[in-house]
Amino acid sequence: MKALLTAFFLAAATLPVLPALGQVHTINVCDWTPQVRDAVLETALRSAGHTYDCGHLNPDVVWHVDASGKQLRTLQAGDFAGLTSLRSLNLGGNQLTTVPAGVFDDSDDLPNLHTLHLNDNQLTALPDGVFDGLTSLQTLSLYGNQLTALAEDVFENLASLQELDLRGNQLTALPDGVFDSLTGLQELDLRGNQLGLTRNDPLFAGLSGEVDIQLNGQAGAAEPPP
Repeated sequence: MKALLTAFFLAAATLPVLPALGQVHTINVCDWTPQVRDAVLETALRSAGHTYDCGHLNPDVVWHVDASGKQLRTLQAGDFAGLTSLRSLNLGGNQLTTVPAGVFDDSDDLPNLHTLHLNDNQLTALPDGVFDGLTSLQTLSLYGNQLTALAEDVFENLASLQELDLRGNQLTALPDGVFDSLTGLQELDLRGNQLGLTRNDPLFAGLSGEVDIQLNGQAGAAEPPP
């Protein structure tokens, strides 16, 4: 009997230590941009039915965050870090002039984000690699900004993107290959710019399948160039 008990305790000592019952992973959002922090905490309240301390937020209850119309002038690196369950994020209708590095470029921060609204801000430029971490993104709304140019690799890691809305900006030209990595794209809206493009422009040659391209006075699927 003594030998049996000894063998049992030796085996138990090799088992992994499990977290205590009810213990959940939490993140600290206290130092986030105030409007972002408050919108995230409001979402958690609606989802879980109780308030969370900003230092101990359960990210699993944050699926959809609406921070539109919050007079946001800037974001900071680390906003949204750890919201691994977040599916959609609305930052439209604010006063953002840029999206700084460190917000959307880490794939560990927002691995499940499908929809991002940045429309109706005051964006004039997008830094290289700004969306590199959003590998699951399917919808990106950038309409109603003041974008004058795009970097060639600004959409480089968005192979899952299906809808890209760039209406109502101030684009006059686009770099070759800017859409080439968007292998899953289904809809592209470029109306309200000053581009002078047609659906058969070589700029769209890298798009696979039939993409619904909306241009000034034109609409329809892109055809391969001759």
